[in-house]
Amino acid sequence: MKKLLYILVLSIFSSAIYAQQDQSLQTHHDSLYMTTSELADKIIEEAYRHLGVRYKYGATGPGRFDCTGFTGYVYAKFGYKLSRSSKDQANDGRPIEGSFRNLQKGDILIFGSRHSKRTIGHAGIFIELVDSTGRDFRFIHASTKKGITISNYSETYYRDRFLGARRIIPDIVPSADTSAPAESDFQDTVYIQASSSDRQVVLLEGGRWFYLDENGRLTKPDSSMNLILDGNGRWRTVSNEGNKIPVLTEANQPSSVKPAAEEPRNQSGAKYHTIKSGDTLYGIAKRYKTTIDKLCQLNGITKKTVLRAGRKLRVK
Repeated sequence: MKKLLYILVLSIFSSAIYAQQDQSLQTHHDSLYMTTSELADKIIEEAYRHLGVRYKYGATGPGRFDCTGFTGYVYAKFGYKLSRSSKDQANDGRPIEGSFRNLQKGDILIFGSRHSKRTIGHAGIFIELVDSTGRDFRFIHASTKKGITISNYSETYYRDRFLGARRIIPDIVPSADTSAPAESDFQDTVYIQASSSDRQVVLLEGGRWFYLDENGRLTKPDSSMNLILDGNGRWRTVSNEGNKIPVLTEANQPSSVKPAAEEPRNQSGAKYHTIKSGDTLYGIAKRYKTTIDKLCQLNGITKKTVLRAGRKLRVK
């Protein structure tokens, strides 16, 4: 009887582990088909799910976290493996330089330790700038006292210890290359894996597409190459030299590529906010002195809705 009970408990425990692994694999798979903006939003949504979870040194979740255990756990959900220590995470990805306006939702923030302000000892995830001045930002992290919590750079403790930021995912805004599409064109893109070359590409409305490297840089494809949807429902790149290959058109684009939203009609007393990169419902609600529930009600959305840069959100 005891042996049977032991096998039953072991079976339940194993099922729970595999279910969690399957969920992580599905999340990683889905992330391949997101725009960078959507991926950044999902990273923050995943981080928010753990608000209030208690801190424990050496813990990697999900029941307890230390600072890099938390950042690593969140990114692992989307297929990104971060280093285990804060010192090593300070070398993951690529550095972000310049003003705080260059920060992007999901960037890893590096701070000094409790004992030495200039010695790397803490990490968090950037959420958004607090206001238009660009001098303060909000981030989520594992605090030794509060567990997973949201803090501000303007708090003296963190301001004195802030050392820099690292970007793990591609840039939301592409480089200023005249051959690259404008930022506004990226509002409705999908990431796919081109099976023939195993390279990630970004697909835009109107049939345009670009190769995307691991640093978020865009490269125009050779004019002889076309991107097609084959009979098995898989996207692949093919050469059109000497062959008549169907060019990607609006008729055969995936359903996730939608036309830009219409400008909302003016309503008496209505007020709108143009969504910017890094915006969250929390930040928008606070700025306009309203609530997240009210924003959801006005716009027919939920708290999990992805905010697309450039779109209009009714706030009044």
